[in-house]
Amino acid sequence: MHLANSVANSVEPGRNILDCRPTRDAQAWQLTGLSEDNLERALAEAKDQFLDVIRIISPDEPVL
Repeated sequence: MHLANSVANSVEPGRNILDCRPTRDAQAWQLTGLSEDNLERALAEAKDQFLDVIRIISPDEPVL
């Protein structure tokens, strides 16, 4: 949950609240076996998939 919350707040903070600053505990990375590199690849893939969905829903609109 810690990593998911941190990732969500770093991608879309939405508000300027100190408690929402992205922080990532090194122990959480160790427990999951994930790395910052895994995160960057996953976020890039999620963005690509998001844009694909937007193109399907609204094919005539320009995509970011």
